[in-house]
Amino acid sequence: MASGSKYGMTVAWQTWVMIENYMAIQDLPLSTKSNGFYGLDTELTINHPMVVNHMTRLKTWMDDKRFVYLEREYKGPEAAFISGECAILMDSISAIGALKKNVKFEWDAAPLPVKASLKNPQNSIIGGASLWVLKGHPKKNIRVSRIFWHSWQQKICRFSGTRKPDISPLPSNLMKS
Repeated sequence: MASGSKYGMTVAWQTWVMIENYMAIQDLPLSTKSNGFYGLDTELTINHPMVVNHMTRLKTWMDDKRFVYLEREYKGPEAAFISGECAILMDSISAIGALKKNVKFEWDAAPLPVKASLKNPQNSIIGGASLWVLKGHPKKNIRVSRIFWHSWQQKICRFSGTRKPDISPLPSNLMKS
């Protein structure tokens, strides 16, 4: 690799990043029946040609070391990034604490990449480390969530050196103070 790393990229939570989020960004359903909300007889649609092509691309990248599979979850992928063995890590935002503590070189966080040809990428899937605020809650609860979100947003901005994160779990009308 030109970067000096043994591998170009690795990923923690492979199916969540490389299948679920890939499909969401491409605006492809993960399964039938509105992604399982309308029946237990839901079928996965991961054999969609775009997903198959994506998996084929990853296999090609594995062959020339642009991509490497290093176990599930955090252990292998994070360790490879922290050591510099891997130049890029795709992971959950929940990994930032460990990375910030252990990485000894300059790095940054960014949204999941998309192909340049993708005209209208959709949002990726918010994971378990995220805050969800849904319709139908009392205004008092939404206000508390808004205060929490503003506080969290400031911490993320200070950490990453940006002025404003690219994502918001709250509709813009609820983000107003």
